[in-house]
Amino acid sequence: MTTMKSFALIIPAAALAFLALTGCSSDPATVDPGGDLNTPNNAGSAHYNDLPETDPKAQAFISQFKASYPELAGDANRPDRYVLKNGSKLCAEVDYQKRHGTEMTLEDMKKFVIPRVVGDSVTRQATDAEADGIAKLAVNTICPEFSGQLQGEIKWN
Repeated sequence: MTTMKSFALIIPAAALAFLALTGCSSDPATVDPGGDLNTPNNAGSAHYNDLPETDPKAQAFISQFKASYPELAGDANRPDRYVLKNGSKLCAEVDYQKRHGTEMTLEDMKKFVIPRVVGDSVTRQATDAEADGIAKLAVNTICPEFSGQLQGEIKWN
């Protein structure tokens, strides 16, 4: 009977250990200490979400972002992929909204940008003016197909 009780305790402990080792591991490609990588609205805009840091558009955004917003870019140890997400996530959202026929204004874009710069060594949200500049920078460098519509507001329909 003692063996049966021991066995009954070992099975749940082994299952928990297995889950802890496999199911709860953090894949650095999907976990972002600097924001939310997997937002439901732009899940279909993989072109922007998967933009590699080595892409010329990404490099342009990263270098200009760091030069213009050093406090929001984070310290030297913050990976460029987190800086890039400040623009790529916005372009993915703009693309998503366009494909679904929803109007997206520059004001909407700024509201999208403001809370998403926080994380790692970045301890504050973007100001309204910074969000305006970041939105325009993202559209002009990462998703220039939308830049002709940056005359204050971006609208489709």
